[in-house]
Amino acid sequence: MDEKSMNPIKRPITTSSSDNNTNQMKALLTKDGTIKIILPSTLTGNLQRNFFSKDVTDAVSSRIQNEKPFIKGYVSNENFGSSDDQYSEYKITPRQIFCASICQISFCSLHPLNDSHKLICNSYALFKRIVLHEKSYGKINIALPQKVLKKIPILTDNVQDIMQLLYKNVTAFEDECINAALMQIVTAPLTTFYSIQKVGIEFSERLIIHFVGAELKFEADRLEKWESLFLHLAHGVTDLQIMFIGSELNFENLPVEIISRTRVCKICRQNCCGIRFDFQCKKFYHDYCESSAFVKPDFVCFFNPALHRSGFCGFDTWPMTIEAALKTGSPLLVTSTTENECYLDLDRIKKVTNNDVEILIPPLKNPYASTRPERNFASDDEDPIMFKNNYLFAIAKTHDLIDL
Repeated sequence: MDEKSMNPIKRPITTSSSDNNTNQMKALLTKDGTIKIILPSTLTGNLQRNFFSKDVTDAVSSRIQNEKPFIKGYVSNENFGSSDDQYSEYKITPRQIFCASICQISFCSLHPLNDSHKLICNSYALFKRIVLHEKSYGKINIALPQKVLKKIPILTDNVQDIMQLLYKNVTAFEDECINAALMQIVTAPLTTFYSIQKVGIEFSERLIIHFVGAELKFEADRLEKWESLFLHLAHGVTDLQIMFIGSELNFENLPVEIISRTRVCKICRQNCCGIRFDFQCKKFYHDYCESSAFVKPDFVCFFNPALHRSGFCGFDTWPMTIEAALKTGSPLLVTSTTENECYLDLDRIKKVTNNDVEILIPPLKNPYASTRPERNFASDDEDPIMFKNNYLFAIAKTHDLIDL
């Protein structure tokens, strides 16, 4: 329970008893989640029940009818009576109110359902379905497409266009759980491909992409997806180099089976097309840029970095990383899990660079975002549900100041 919810409920009211004396009540939400009601003992019987039904909600009033005061005494509070007024104190556990839909989120009777829940109700329901499915049957396995395109497709703002081009049968993805598992896999390569086209980078024979702050369970969870959903689309690219760089990236935790699946398909081998992965583990990006292992990128990606928050282990290293990435002279793609974070990250970059950036793609909803809902524990008061790569923007250092 947050600090705000433990504060007294600011709802003093007055009611007149039979002798025309004015009395007041006070309601407190305690740390253990119960409601503490303090009211004048002169308000008894039906008058007490009417008093509660008007102010505390029907759920609470129905409970008070069978409750007995557990403390009687004197309460001194300048806003709620004088020291010589006798008060009774009641302790009530609020009844939970459940959302009528399948999401089954419960609410305290003092904080009932509101319109904001309707916006995320379906996402909560899907989150529940996925958790229950994976608990019973394990992780949902998605077969990646094997089709090699003979020309570069133009990715539209409709993800179904490319899905229909790559898969023979897309009806299986109509199930929300299956679709969420699919989009969690494809969002990284397709978001990268979509953004490269949108900023106007040409697909040359050699293409080098840096992923800053990469996660093994997201960008590198299935390395073969970079062949199926990027190399097979990028006709003409024969040497695709993908660099994963991150201070929390640990190569020791990389399963052997992931490394063994990096061999390209027969068609790619016939066309002399290849893909190389490089893992720069336990290393900050700005340190990597100064090392002998540095290879100049054509495109730099920050997937869900939350730049507006502090960096690694409480040390704010983002300013150095942002400056190093811009110094490469390559466009930067930044994605975020929520719309609010998207704008906060852009503001952070502007502050770090003194607004010395050119916006290539303004903040927008990513058509290739993951549709798998995840709980947001960092800012659940604003966005209880989040999605990987939900929003994006792209920038570059102002052209006339780029170090060549």
